[in-house]
Amino acid sequence: MPAPQPGAESITPLPAWLAQVQGPVVIRRDQPPSANLLPVGVRGASKAERYAAYLPRAAVLERLTPEQLVSEQRWCRHPLRLTHPVLRMLDQLAGRAAELGLRWGITGSLGYELASGQPLLHDDSDLDLLIRTPSHISPALAQEWQSQLLGLSPLCRVDIQLETPLGAVALAEWAAQSDNRPGPVLRQGILLKSNAGPQLVTDPWQARPHACPAESATPAETSPC
Repeated sequence: MPAPQPGAESITPLPAWLAQVQGPVVIRRDQPPSANLLPVGVRGASKAERYAAYLPRAAVLERLTPEQLVSEQRWCRHPLRLTHPVLRMLDQLAGRAAELGLRWGITGSLGYELASGQPLLHDDSDLDLLIRTPSHISPALAQEWQSQLLGLSPLCRVDIQLETPLGAVALAEWAAQSDNRPGPVLRQGILLKSNAGPQLVTDPWQARPHACPAESATPAETSPC
């Protein structure tokens, strides 16, 4: 079911590339029009091929979470494990995350590839991860995690998101709030990616949104679930 477009009578034609898609869909951040629908994103062969839709919950045949990709160590069977910077970085990071006792998972293109078997890694690929944080963590702890996880010489760009009950914030952004200056730790707020769209908040676990600038109001990002 395509995502509704403005105007009751508007009809969005389906892109031709959708007919070639055989892989699974991913859960995206959105507020569906009905509790019986899941907001999903369909991925094609390139970044330009993305499509937002809704899927009836009853149509779900299997569910694979980012954490399952870690618990099953799916990257260990990847043919490029020993040579590709993203997979080598993931190998290093996995051991550090285990030592910290984190509940974490793999998202982004690599997560989709490990879940679907469709090759998506390229030379400039990033490593996208999430850490489940149902309870509040301090910026100082986030800074410690970032230091221990990434070390001094990352092999590739790593984007780690903290998944709170209200949405996601970048680990690096929350860690950057750790300092010893007087006054409030957060003066301008931090970007929270929520189902209702981007918000500037003072606490990602107790969201009290600031006015979010119009230029920041980008569509909600896809996040595997």
